[in-house]
Amino acid sequence: MTRYATCVCTLLLAVFPAFAQSVNYQGTWLMRPRGSESGWRLDVTQRGDTISASWTISSNADHSWSTYSVRASPTKLHTFSGPLYLERERTGEPSSARTPNAPLYPVLRLERERLGTATFVFADEDHGNLTYQETNYEISRSPKRSTTP
Repeated sequence: MTRYATCVCTLLLAVFPAFAQSVNYQGTWLMRPRGSESGWRLDVTQRGDTISASWTISSNADHSWSTYSVRASPTKLHTFSGPLYLERERTGEPSSARTPNAPLYPVLRLERERLGTATFVFADEDHGNLTYQETNYEISRSPKRSTTP
């Protein structure tokens, strides 16, 4: 019986190697070398074999925030892929007649659109590559896991 169970486990690992990943990629990832893209930060949460990631970019020109998010599943060893969404928060001009607890820039609307697919390829538990499509451009970033809290 033990030999049979060993054969079945070996066969399953050979057929489904992406699901045999034991590395936890959860954490904060920053651009490398340090300071190369100030303000860019990737937050990764991992639950089982699925990772969820998001990063935010601000635009001072039109007072907007753009948040990218993806929920990715393993496609092969150390590689995750999933649909990429973009959420834009449009804000108005600062109000001179602010009430207590009112935001400095009031939110005018929140837009959500699917951009395409994002793919993570991890070289090891601390180094990776993120590739995604945005407005006819393929963007590739090489973040490193942050070791500082």
